Amino acid sequence: MAKGDVVSEIASLAANAYLTYQPAAETETMITGFTNSTVLSGVFDRLRVEFLDGTNITIFGDGTIAPNSTFKIFVNNAHYMRTKANGEARIQGYFGVQTK
Repeated sequence: MAKGDVVSEIASLAANAYLTYQPAAETETMITGFTNSTVLSGVFDRLRVEFLDGTNITIFGDGTIAPNSTFKIFVNNAHYMRTKANGEARIQGYFGVQTK
């Protein structure tokens, strides 16, 4: 992939499974949005997004990120992200642009 290329993935996840995106070494990506297919109680379920460095985990949103929300979140090989299918199977995804 090259600078300016679209980065995206959509995956069917089992309950409590993760969708992880960790760019290759020397690569940086700006994540601009997340998607989620699950509807609970008539409204879209919100996403859990975590950032990792291989040892530590920080939570960007734990059920607070509305699906189809847009952001500017930068990740690289050392600091990457994952989403979690909280409690039930679902289809989740992310999209963005490679910046380096």
